[in-house]
Amino acid sequence: MAGVGLALARPQWGETTEISRALGEDTLFILDCSRSMLASDVQPNRLTRAQYSILDFVQRHGRGRVGLVAFAGQAFLQCPLTFDYDAFRDALLAVDAKSMPVPGTDIGTRPG
Repeated sequence: MAGVGLALARPQWGETTEISRALGEDTLFILDCSRSMLASDVQPNRLTRAQYSILDFVQRHGRGRVGLVAFAGQAFLQCPLTFDYDAFRDALLAVDAKSMPVPGTDIGTRPG
């Protein structure tokens, strides 16, 4: 009877090595794509300057997954969290204020 209990406990001997890597933190960028971002108080405009700043941050500090949500009147997931920095860059640079289907800035609206 004691042997059955011992067998059910599945004792194991030896050593197991587990390798894990710290891949970094997830960073999700939220980018305002309203028409006000086309103002040229910074060169060439606010939107382009924000895109370049995001790319610079990712280049300097990117060690984990990155993603992008663009918003104007509504928010849209432009790039889900990914380790593919080239795909993130393409998604980021493809965003412009004219492609937003709902104009304006309404960051406080909750999905209904």
